[in-house]
Amino acid sequence: MPIVIFEPSGRRIECKPGANLLEMCWEHHIPIESLCGGNGACGRCAVQVTEGDVPVTAEQRIHFDDDRLARGWRLACQTRVEHDLRVNAPAPAGTLKSHIVTNGEVFKVHLAPAVHKHFLKLNDATLHEPLSDSERIKRALHDGASLRFRPAPLRKLPETLRQGRGHVTVTVWDGAVLDVEAGDTSKSCYGIAFDVGTSTVVALLVDLTTGEELGVAAALNTQRKYGEDVISRISYCREHPDGVETLSGEIAGLLSDLAAQVTAARGMDLRHVYEYIAVGNTTMAHLIAGVDPSPLGELPYAPVFTARHTMLDGPKGARLGHRPFELPGAIGAYVGSDALTAVVAFELHTKPGMRLFYDIGTNAEILAGGRARMLATSAAAGPALEGVKIECGMIGVAGAIDTCTVRTGGRGDDGDLAFTTIGDVEPVGICGSGLVDVAAALLDLGVIDPSGRLRPPDACPDTVPPKIRARLHEVRGMTRIALAEDVYLSQRDVREFQNAKAAIAAGVDILLGHLGITPDQLDEVLIGGAFGSMLNPRSAQRTGVIPNVPLEKVRAVGNTAIQGAKAYLLSTDMRREICAARDHIELHELSTEPGFTDRFAEHMTFDAR
Repeated sequence: MPIVIFEPSGRRIECKPGANLLEMCWEHHIPIESLCGGNGACGRCAVQVTEGDVPVTAEQRIHFDDDRLARGWRLACQTRVEHDLRVNAPAPAGTLKSHIVTNGEVFKVHLAPAVHKHFLKLNDATLHEPLSDSERIKRALHDGASLRFRPAPLRKLPETLRQGRGHVTVTVWDGAVLDVEAGDTSKSCYGIAFDVGTSTVVALLVDLTTGEELGVAAALNTQRKYGEDVISRISYCREHPDGVETLSGEIAGLLSDLAAQVTAARGMDLRHVYEYIAVGNTTMAHLIAGVDPSPLGELPYAPVFTARHTMLDGPKGARLGHRPFELPGAIGAYVGSDALTAVVAFELHTKPGMRLFYDIGTNAEILAGGRARMLATSAAAGPALEGVKIECGMIGVAGAIDTCTVRTGGRGDDGDLAFTTIGDVEPVGICGSGLVDVAAALLDLGVIDPSGRLRPPDACPDTVPPKIRARLHEVRGMTRIALAEDVYLSQRDVREFQNAKAAIAAGVDILLGHLGITPDQLDEVLIGGAFGSMLNPRSAQRTGVIPNVPLEKVRAVGNTAIQGAKAYLLSTDMRREICAARDHIELHELSTEPGFTDRFAEHMTFDAR
């Protein structure tokens, strides 16, 4: 049986002849990144075979030049283990310390949670009034006559009453008893709000009696190894008989881990968390619920459900104590509850005036309008702006180039590009905000022309500083610009960026056109999500990601999804408002819009300046 030794850990793993190297890594928890589910498209599962022979395939040649192939670089997903190998598997960027945006503008809500705790001092049953234990609790509670007991608290009721000598705390949720505890635990009443993104997941611990935020935990979505975007994950579910079960199990396990982490950090008992809320895109909602999302990947893109969905005992396989788990309603197949809760929490659907709201993750959700009319759409743009399909791209974690400026000195020939990275460490890739900044800088310099062509050194304007000109190289007939050691931007990357920004801009045009307004009539442009938090508005306008409005109208609002989920958790009034707003918002599918293709083509170019 072949043995693979993984460096730098030194782990030795025996496998069957012909085993797929990437699948081995997944099975044995070797940290390795794959954004395409292992089909050879993304090139992220690169490893270096330092001992042993692995044939070079056509797929390998697409991603590696002759020098790297000669040094043993291979794609793990395209490698079959036939003989003993020693493999250097560098830790992917995602295993570095993540800088996931967990905060956003805080919304004020009327505190009215669905969960309430009541400390009761019950009288003993007597021969003259031999009331049942549950009946005595109902009588002790105001309006408790219609109260329902869930099976678990009913079973433990006799022992709990004896332990507390009649002093018990009863937890009620939506007219049902969730738990009965001995003594007074009424001050320990918590909920957890999740923002379940395609790339990242955030858990926020909230005190349901005060509304206070008590802690936050975040992690990369472990489903990423099955595909970076929702389309890849939908495809995985369609192509694998156990695909839904696999992806649902991944997210259930991650939610459980984050819940345990955020409560342990405060020294709290997970049993005192009584309700969970999760917002996210519609695909994530389906997978949390254990529902096949395959219909979202084919016409007419009809979800299995978009209404509010409650799992009384939590997602299957989750270790959350059999508590109710809420999924707020979605607007459509690609505009999820994350956008819906943000719209309501910001009161975009009730305020006067006109606003444009973006939440750009691995998919761009766009909403526009105001009190009279609110429209929504989605654009297949986010993957490039989160680093996917960009040759040196990555999500916003430590080591990602996140800003770029043109540094000029005292002489006209010593200008250069200057970068910062997340975590202030050596660059290992470029994230979405860095991509926008670099593109804007190169457009200003004339290194990228209005058509999107990345000019070779001899075709650049004379005003391009020599140090920047020296960064430009021709590789396999394609121009690329070096940003740092082993980090570059290629012509193909610029085209991917053009596709992304053109889809977003065309979507905005469509919505504003239906509203009968132009960008200058917008009162505000709000940008949510991690991408928006790091985005330079000037660069976003220069490249066409957002429309040309006065910059004072542009506002980054952080992780609106987690704050919207928190508002949902704390207020039953908010829940009713969200249900009503969902019916108020008009969904527009760009693929059916007659003018979309023309507008997309128009926005593929950059403004000449």
